[in-house]
Amino acid sequence: QNLLTGSVPSELGLMTNLQYLILRYNLLTGSVPSELGLMMNLQHLDLDQNLLTGSVPSELGLMTNLQYLILRYNLLTGSVPSELGLMMNLQHLDLDQNLLTGS
Repeated sequence: QNLLTGSVPSELGLMTNLQYLILRYNLLTGSVPSELGLMMNLQHLDLDQNLLTGSVPSELGLMTNLQYLILRYNLLTGSVPSELGLMMNLQHLDLDQNLLTGS
């Protein structure tokens, strides 16, 4: 737990060899950058308990090595993109406690 504020930098998408990105329990705002979908070696993305808004980017479906995607306890809206179904190695998906819609 930290007190990080501001948005998640889109430049993180340039860190293509990163395997773990854990920014949980902060005060991060803005949207989840679509550029995170470029992080092809990422296995664990945890943005739990921030103040993130906007939709879940469909580009996250490009992260074929991702095993854990945790976006719970944010203010995310819209529907869950079907592209997440392309994540063949995904073992844990947690979108709980957002404002997501759809069926």
